[in-house]
Amino acid sequence: MPDTSEIELTAGARALRLIETGANAIGARLCYGEPVRHGDRTVIPVAGVLTAGGLGFGNSPGAEPPQEGGGGGGVLGARPVGFIEIDDGAARFRRIVSTADVLQVISGAAVISVLVGRARRQRRR
Repeated sequence: MPDTSEIELTAGARALRLIETGANAIGARLCYGEPVRHGDRTVIPVAGVLTAGGLGFGNSPGAEPPQEGGGGGGVLGARPVGFIEIDDGAARFRRIVSTADVLQVISGAAVISVLVGRARRQRRR
């Protein structure tokens, strides 16, 4: 197995490593907002965060020049999911229930109901 310290990184791998380092440095700041104080109460907003991305580069060894490569893309999405309330020395998470959450539960229950109905009909046969 080759020593990884001797492997030369391509431009794409260096860029990907830089992006990963940046994402790790940001970390929880993407999920938690700045605390807000009002009297003895502190509220910290909480978000659900989704990140995905990819990066690609080219230049195969021994190929005729000029040969180049590139490519990349990504997505970052966030939505509020709740807040942490700190009051009287206790911390509690309070979930924010949205219309989308309710619809997701209803559609999940409908799918389960259909599957259970099919299973019961198959047992009767």
